[in-house]
Amino acid sequence: MIDLPKFRLISPRILSGSLFALTLSACATVAPDTEPVVATPPVVEAAEVAEAVEIPAFSPDGIAALEAAMGAYVADGRLYGIHTRLAQRGEVISDYY
Repeated sequence: MIDLPKFRLISPRILSGSLFALTLSACATVAPDTEPVVATPPVVEAAEVAEAVEIPAFSPDGIAALEAAMGAYVADGRLYGIHTRLAQRGEVISDYY
């Protein structure tokens, strides 16, 4: 007697894969003819130009108050030897030891 499963030509896995590929190729060839969608970029209006605000330099009274406060921290014993350097626009304004 002949054993039929040995002579099977197409396995179920190959058959289902072939049907799937055939279905996809049929869908790809039936694509509707449409115009491509080209979105125009949004128009950005020019922003108002902000003016730079000049920051006033440190006042001599403010620098003296800062140095006095730093000296008070050392005198009270909250800090031991402090060094502060205050700079603006690359210039050293106060160098307190």
